[in-house]
Amino acid sequence: MKKFSTRDNHFDMIRMVAAMMVFLGHMAVLLPYPVPSIMGQSVHGMGVIIFFLLGGYLITLSWERDPHVLRYACRRFFRIFPAFFCCVVITALVIGPIFTEIPLSDYFKHPQFGGYFRNLIFRIEFVLPAVFTKNPYPNVLNGSYWTLGPEVIMYFVIPIVYTIGDKLRIKKPLFTALAVLTGGFSIVLLQFFPDFHFVFYNMDIAQVSLLIPFYFIGAAIAVWKPDKKYFNVQLSLILYFLACCYTIEHPGLLRLVDLIVFSYLILSLGFNGPGISLEKFDISYGLYIWGFIIQQTVIHLALNVIQVPLPKSVIVLVSLALTVGISYLTFRFVEEPCKLLAKKLCKISRERQTKRAEAKKA
Repeated sequence: MKKFSTRDNHFDMIRMVAAMMVFLGHMAVLLPYPVPSIMGQSVHGMGVIIFFLLGGYLITLSWERDPHVLRYACRRFFRIFPAFFCCVVITALVIGPIFTEIPLSDYFKHPQFGGYFRNLIFRIEFVLPAVFTKNPYPNVLNGSYWTLGPEVIMYFVIPIVYTIGDKLRIKKPLFTALAVLTGGFSIVLLQFFPDFHFVFYNMDIAQVSLLIPFYFIGAAIAVWKPDKKYFNVQLSLILYFLACCYTIEHPGLLRLVDLIVFSYLILSLGFNGPGISLEKFDISYGLYIWGFIIQQTVIHLALNVIQVPLPKSVIVLVSLALTVGISYLTFRFVEEPCKLLAKKLCKISRERQTKRAEAKKA
């Protein structure tokens, strides 16, 4: 019976595709032009779903392989924070001052400038003083940041749930129950309370609740480890094609299709075939955190500075080229060194743990 491995998969490539989906969806919102969608779901919304689905699977496996709190925290911190720190700081100290419409002395004294650094504790702030006010989608610099808070929360939740489930020997049913319960809650919310919103720590809990089920679905797959044969690419494509052909009027049913059929499609595509590694060019996270800011910058230059009527396709391509370039620089000089540092620190921790265990035996 062939089980899933962490390397024999297409997850790197799928994450890259998801990042591109987010980029292209945001491009449509920002320019603006009609947002591409499938079954009522925006393409960038689908990209975020993919990130959460794969995140639940991979984060659960990361904890399972090495359930040591400090090493787990080290891996997660160096994976998400350094590149994000660079992005926030450069946005506030470089992009903001260049494009603000007010004097620099007023810019740096403005409460929004200091408030922007709350992003570093994942209390997301979207606005800098008088920046991009004339863009078609004005003021907002970082529309993709809002998902990082829920992602970090799940970094804490997964080990807690895993540990409780392991101790009580209900790990598999517990993750399954959480996937079903959170998924059911999101269906009820969409079907009966579509206008419900509740903001906490600058997070719209209603929006967050739509993503969390996918994290638990990925986590449930990680703990169950079903045989690979159950994830059939042809079957998943047929099911999704049929679902797309059938127009479902009820938002709750659309959500059910996303939770079951779309999740099955992405996992089937990820688990089957030889692994495609992007270890030397894994810019998916960079695309995600830099895309919105670069897009707004290029749109501002094209529409408000150069003021030459450019085809929207040109603005899209320039934005994409710049985002890919900056994302690669971030990957090469920030993410990759931090990943190596995390590996070294974890290795030192394991060696010390081994020595302490040997000393106790002696």
